[in-house]
Amino acid sequence: MTNRSKLQFIIDALPDGLMLIKDDETIDLINPSACQLFQLKKSLAAGKKLREVPVPSQLVEVVGKVIENGQVIEEKINLNQPDRELLARCQPINQEASSTAVLVIIKDVTRSEQLKRFRQDFVANVSHELKTPITGLKLLSDALNQSLDQANEATHFFAQRLEKETSRLSLLITDLLDLSRLESTKPVFKVFPLRKHLERVLASFAEAAQAKEIHIKANFHPSVSKFYGDQYQIELMVGNLVDNAIRYTSKGGTINVNVSQNQCLSIEVIDTGIGIPAKHQKRIFERFYRVDKARSHKSGGTGLGLSIVKHVVQNHLGKVEVESKPGQGSKFKVTLPINLS
Repeated sequence: MTNRSKLQFIIDALPDGLMLIKDDETIDLINPSACQLFQLKKSLAAGKKLREVPVPSQLVEVVGKVIENGQVIEEKINLNQPDRELLARCQPINQEASSTAVLVIIKDVTRSEQLKRFRQDFVANVSHELKTPITGLKLLSDALNQSLDQANEATHFFAQRLEKETSRLSLLITDLLDLSRLESTKPVFKVFPLRKHLERVLASFAEAAQAKEIHIKANFHPSVSKFYGDQYQIELMVGNLVDNAIRYTSKGGTINVNVSQNQCLSIEVIDTGIGIPAKHQKRIFERFYRVDKARSHKSGGTGLGLSIVKHVVQNHLGKVEVESKPGQGSKFKVTLPINLS
């Protein structure tokens, strides 16, 4: 078997669709998986112009853009079938100085997208269904506490436990709903006054910080002005970072929030808390991951806050970093690209 025959055998055996398109949009190569996805006959497709065969017009447009711009494009392809979803990755290949071919890899993501939507719908629906009874329990526990002036110590204890646990469940449901919204809806980008909104977020934590005698200091660089992004998500991200810092900073500690805006937007939340061991730092942005389960339960955290932060950062094409040592506090730094319109 020649090398070309071996290569052809491998290409034909691939489960994903594969096409090689010349710079004049002629189909140079197509494998059986691609033929099956688009219901084509290989003998009738090879050598034809892409627009001459029955493939989605969206794919023709994407290939044309790649030939013109020489950049990789990954895009979902609509087959006009409600139960089918394809993902096409179009990669330019420079064959000669003035010739650019396009390697197209088509993956059927129908099943994975269905599972993803099922998971999102499940989380959203369960959270909504739980929210009403949890709110009712919280109101009942408040009423119970207020009517226990003459009750014994044990009754007071159990009533306070009821109130604490319903509050924790309420926080969990709120975080689940926030996470579900981040996953299921696209960000709404607009220009908004960044400093004004971040100051409002920080002010909302004044009572929680005061309860632990924690000092929150905001440092806004003069460069901070307007920002183009999703206002709700940015507020949610900063709120979760500050909430996390308060929960894991001991009484009398300090939290610094540094915000600057130059080539990019930089937001730092630095605390004097318990710190995070190095072996855990890569996993703290995973859902429900806890460094110390006992301490996390005691602090009232849900295990979703940093996962929410990560989603917001990804939605804004940014990055989040953490620097921390046990007993020396933590520094979370978010960097977001500036895209003012």
